[in-house]
Amino acid sequence: MAFGSWSTVRGFGGIKYFNISYGVLFGVPILHEHYARAVPFMEWFGAPAPFPTTIRWLYVASVSFGLAIVLYQWFCPAQIKRFGNNEDEYLLAQYEIYKRALPNHRLNIILANLDPNFDADDYQRISSLLTARGSALGESRAKSQAELDEIVNRLHPDAVQRYLLRDFERLNLSKPLARWISLSLYLIGSGILLILLAWKSYAVVIC
Repeated sequence: MAFGSWSTVRGFGGIKYFNISYGVLFGVPILHEHYARAVPFMEWFGAPAPFPTTIRWLYVASVSFGLAIVLYQWFCPAQIKRFGNNEDEYLLAQYEIYKRALPNHRLNIILANLDPNFDADDYQRISSLLTARGSALGESRAKSQAELDEIVNRLHPDAVQRYLLRDFERLNLSKPLARWISLSLYLIGSGILLILLAWKSYAVVIC
């Protein structure tokens, strides 16, 4: 899983605090409204206490998380939402569907997914058989077709697997602008929380 992929963004969204952040998003404005109404009464007893800085920054962090979640929900492909970084599970779920799809284009699927570095022999053999089939007649043509069918039956499952893995990677890295903004918002919110935690921990331990 490459850092910055939708799977990474999905991993941040799975952190338990982000469920609490929804309560902060709605609770802090209500709390601030009550605080603003109480200020005139606090002035009777002297200068009113300021609205707590910690709560302000918690709210900023929660807004950051909320925007990140909106971008993720809006732009992340449905396959990544469902399978996360588990490409094997995606492959298992989609393999039989794609294996049976487009039976008349199985050879094209194989040729599109052959690796030029590792499958050069298969590519050359297929090319030779296609040429022989095109120029041969009768029994020779049937023999070339039978051998070609045998190669197709052998290579097609692997070609489908390669296609699905590449497709999963393509989906995982799609919509880069929304993906990086969402991840950045998660990181900003997490950074604010870590700073608040360090600050408050320092105050408790040292002061």
